[in-house]
Amino acid sequence: MALPIKLICRKNQVHADGTCSIFVQYCCNENQKPLFGTDVKIPPIYWDNGSRCIGDRLPATHGDFSPKIHQKYF
Repeated sequence: MALPIKLICRKNQVHADGTCSIFVQYCCNENQKPLFGTDVKIPPIYWDNGSRCIGDRLPATHGDFSPKIHQKYF
């Protein structure tokens, strides 16, 4: 059974600085899927759609967010 939690990057909502926010989505059931903000913002080109995570190519200038998200939410 898959976990009812996944990371979401809304690439269609880009901030003025060229970054997108990362959210945690909890799938309660078919109709309830609330999003929770993480305060993590990355350029959308560094989001990996296949694995739903921040890509390994993210430059250090943007921070090291993958471990931070996994420690806080998983």
